[in-house]
Amino acid sequence: MATHSELSKHLDLSTRAIADLLPKLGLPSRDVNLEKARIAYIRHLRRVAAGHQSITGLDLTQERAKLAAIQRVKASLEVGKMKEQLVSAAEVKVSAFNMARTIRISWENWANQTAGPLASELGTEINTTRTVLEKFVRKHLIQLSQGEAYE
Repeated sequence: MATHSELSKHLDLSTRAIADLLPKLGLPSRDVNLEKARIAYIRHLRRVAAGHQSITGLDLTQERAKLAAIQRVKASLEVGKMKEQLVSAAEVKVSAFNMARTIRISWENWANQTAGPLASELGTEINTTRTVLEKFVRKHLIQLSQGEAYE
């Protein structure tokens, strides 16, 4: 069993580097077997050299797989956008706002357009009929804006 000082001389590393390295190698922090430590360190260096692991202990194979998955999703979104199957959220918001404004204006104009013919059928004044229709249209639009069905 070796101390950190003996292990650092054996592996040509500082005692601080040994203290940081032992947990990464899965070795105990005290009374380390020199042979096991050397073999674990060599295997660690091989993984780093082969590109399977970084010096900091990060599993590069897993990180490459994550990156590839993200790139696939990004490419899929870009292809969908190019095929015009997808649109940006900003475009959807603008379109929805414009559609809602068109519907609101249409309802407001309906009260003015309908007041004359309705007043003549009912035998009432046009202004009174228009006022009543506008009142009900406003109530209807408020309910629609609050997500309520008109009842």
